[in-house]
This record gives sequence, structure tokens and C-alpha cells, in this order.
Amino acid sequence: MKTSEKYTYTEVMQKRKLVREKFPEINHQLYRQWPGSDNITHYKAMSFGSGPINEPNNKTMRKSVKQLVTVDSDPMADADYLSLDDVTDNDFDIIVSEHTIEHILFDDCADLFGKFKTKLKKNGEVFLTLPDIQNHGAWFCDYDHKNFTPWWDLCALLELEEFEVKHVFNWSKRSKAARLDPKVCGEFEQKLMSFMWHNYGMSIADYVSIHAMAR
Repeated sequence: MKTSEKYTYTEVMQKRKLVREKFPEINHQLYRQWPGSDNITHYKAMSFGSGPINEPNNKTMRKSVKQLVTVDSDPMADADYLSLDDVTDNDFDIIVSEHTIEHILFDDCADLFGKFKTKLKKNGEVFLTLPDIQNHGAWFCDYDHKNFTPWWDLCALLELEEFEVKHVFNWSKRSKAARLDPKVCGEFEQKLMSFMWHNYGMSIADYVSIHAMAR
């Protein structure tokens, strides 16, 4: 049975098992940062699915790296490239894709991750952020969300495409994260969040981020 166009169900499930063993639980962080993310000032970076180039995220990223190249299929975004196929191979230290993967069908993700690898230098990195599907209410509020894959199966695809998943964590915007701080929220709220997580697999976090390195 095929899980995607490239891999069988068994292949994906074997990788999923390894991913779940490596990350039995993921941390909830206040910010979307991973170890080493403060040391990328010399990186040439790609923002895939960048959106409009003057968006705050793109402005922040430009200040954080040596060079930023933007890719977005929407001509109105005014990105450097409309297609990943037009971008030079073996040229990037990191590819960042935020709030794009959930709009791409699971079947297409394996091919996409394979293309990412061809664009990266040796030991290049990928950083993905998408809505946390375990926060069902927030995830299903966007009609254009097409990819119902949980983070562990996306990690399995990355592993199959010869990436090593280094870090996975979930997080929320600062205003919400501040409310979730154990020092702020009450004991009842903490117990309720724990109950929903352990009994129904429901997360209160808004987003999940995945950091992987090409082998």
C-alpha cells in the first residue's frame, strides 16, 4: 500500500516509529528558536513560501542572515523566484519554510523535501513551522489547509529524504505563551491542559517547528 507517491506505508511507519522513539514528547517553547539559531549570521538562507517580501518575518530574517533569497509562487509576493526549480542547486546553508507545508498535499511533500536537499550545501539545514494539528480548533479554521499530516510523519518523510531531524518543539505567540506560563495560569488550567493532552492528544500550542540537517 502506498502512503505517498514515493514511499510505501511500511517505509513511512518504520521511520515514524524511530521518530517517536527519538521524540516521545516535545517541549513547549516561548519562542521559535532552536539550538544554534543565534549563530546564522554567515548563512545564505532561502525563505520558501515567503509571502510578501516586506512582511515582518522576512525583514527580521534579512537582519539575521548574510543573504536571504525568497521563493513564492504568488506573483503578488514579489519574491526573488516563483519556483523552487529555478533556484541554484547546492547554494544554501538553510531553508526556512513557515506556514507553507500545511498548504501542500502530503503526497507532494516527499518530492519537495528532496528538492530542498538539492538546493542545500553539504550539512545544510531545514527549519519548518506549521500550525500544530493537535490544536484542532486553530488548525481547522483555515479553509486552505490541505495537509493533515502530524509532525511525526513529516519528520518521517524528512528522514526518508536523507535528513536527520535534530529538534522538534511547539510554541505559541508571545501573548498566549505568557498566559500559559505556569507562574501565571492557575492550577485548574494546568490540570485541564494535562488532561486534554494525556487523554485526547490535544495540544494548546498554536504551532510546531521542525529543525533538520541534510546528511
